[in-house]
Amino acid sequence: MMVEPAHQPPGNPALRGRYLLSPDVVLIPLEDGTVQLVDLDGSFFGLSETAARMLKGTLDMGEQNAVQQIAAEYNVDHDRLYTDLTTLLGILRAKGLIRRSDDHLPVVRLRRAIALAISYPILRVVAPVCNQRLKALALLAAARLCFALAGWARTVEAWQGCLKRPHGPAANSEREQLIDRIDSATRRSASELPSIACKERALCCWFMLNSAGIPARLVLGVRFLPFSGHCWCEVDERILTDSPECCKAYTPVICYDG
Repeated sequence: MMVEPAHQPPGNPALRGRYLLSPDVVLIPLEDGTVQLVDLDGSFFGLSETAARMLKGTLDMGEQNAVQQIAAEYNVDHDRLYTDLTTLLGILRAKGLIRRSDDHLPVVRLRRAIALAISYPILRVVAPVCNQRLKALALLAAARLCFALAGWARTVEAWQGCLKRPHGPAANSEREQLIDRIDSATRRSASELPSIACKERALCCWFMLNSAGIPARLVLGVRFLPFSGHCWCEVDERILTDSPECCKAYTPVICYDG
């Protein structure tokens, strides 16, 4: 199960007034028909099979169309179903898990601006540094600051925008050695800084590898009962910045390429 980062085109008339997931929220369908709404900054909210059907219908086709389809399919009262849906959407909106496409989002825009303001100058200065340890230290500190001030989605978006490809990828003979050096530098540097977690390590390694011409993926996984999230970096089938055994306990739900 993999969910790609959702991007809604701004100003799309067809989406005006429609409900959308909030920028940091991922909808994860489970095998029993229920869903989990996961806030990438740390919380989650479970929905029953019926509530999941109503929400997914609303996101896909709008409130009225969703109510008409579900009411006809299950032969239930249209007005009662609409009332239940309105209540559900109100709860999810109050929790910040969904929004309307025409909502004003000054906080989201501010956090995106903060992420760009922090990331752009730091990443441009750090990019030419040859010493992998120094580069990793600077990137880990920058990642920690960005996550604290701007959250997951805006930070990753900003770092993707700052990623600059080299003129050519690393030669095959150097590729594995370079991967090892970057992975080692990230792990060792992370142990020397306070409050560095898996997401900072993964983002740092992902950025360094892609900057060196090695396509890498930034992967976010979750597990339930109890709920927890984990993040790591991958090159091909190789897991970096963490142990493969630890990462296997998590189901990947979102992946960012370089």
